[in-house]
Amino acid sequence: MTDQESSSKTYPPDVVQLLQDGARAYAEKKYDLAADKYSDACERVNLSTGEDDPDLLFLYGKVLFQNGVSNSTVLGDSGDVGNSETDVDELDESKDSKDGASKKDGLFQFSENAPLAEEEDDEEEKEEEEVEKPQLEEEEEEEEEEEEEEEQKPADDDDDEEVEEGALKNTESEAEQTDFEVAWDILDLTRTLYEKRLDSIKSSEDFKEENYPTPYLKSDKEETKDQFIVTKRKISEVYDLLGEISLETENFKQASQDLSTVVNLVKEIYPFESKFVLEAYYKLSLALEFNSEDEDSINKSIKAMETALESLKKRTEVEEVDKDIVQDLKTRLIDLKKSIQY
Repeated sequence: MTDQESSSKTYPPDVVQLLQDGARAYAEKKYDLAADKYSDACERVNLSTGEDDPDLLFLYGKVLFQNGVSNSTVLGDSGDVGNSETDVDELDESKDSKDGASKKDGLFQFSENAPLAEEEDDEEEKEEEEVEKPQLEEEEEEEEEEEEEEEQKPADDDDDEEVEEGALKNTESEAEQTDFEVAWDILDLTRTLYEKRLDSIKSSEDFKEENYPTPYLKSDKEETKDQFIVTKRKISEVYDLLGEISLETENFKQASQDLSTVVNLVKEIYPFESKFVLEAYYKLSLALEFNSEDEDSINKSIKAMETALESLKKRTEVEEVDKDIVQDLKTRLIDLKKSIQY
């Protein structure tokens, strides 16, 4: 769904201004600002109508997701979901950082460099023993201890700095996750509202399923104002974003489920050669590849990739397609098949 679609509704002037400001900020990649504008728009419409507007919620959830991706990119993770095998691989890697912290399973683990209480007890025992020693021996040991303490001070300071830097990164990581979590909640609510709208349309006396042979649209560019088709398309877009959030957060099982739903929806809406069908199968292949909870996930990933290539091949019959895209998909399929052998 585009900003124009939501703007085509009749909103109060203050909400329209918020939507325009939000769209401008989004275009400039000022996602924090855009999120504030869309959040305000959602709140004002809710207060004036007593209901949540799913079209506005979708825009709000989308910008929250983009903000999460943007923060993830700043922290060194992938910012392009579903566009690169390498990017998804990197989400699952554990890397040692220069500050002594290691990132594992999405969390930062810190080495225990701070002085332990046991060391303080040892020092007290030494002092009791030293009372019985000759004065000369005691002075020599005190000098040695002072030298050791002087040598340890810089190292201890460095350790403190490392822990502080690591803690900062951990805080930033939690903030990034918050964007994804809030986006998920907003989009899940959006999905529910759209599905209720679809049920309402289908329950009307004038609706007849036989009037909608699949695919509903003849091409990607075909426009329609039919609310049944429009609502189904919006639902597919919501599931697509939910799937991408799950890819970003490494919840590949959930991503597989949501992107499977996207595949089923876009096949009803668009012809097989549609770019939306191709993209849906490609993203589903990514999710399945890393869904370790499904023993047959790799074979399913290969099947999804083969279907994506079939869709692309059919598309080349009606329009020119970038040869690099064709080659990239073929290479990915070869790599997937090779992975079964190891």
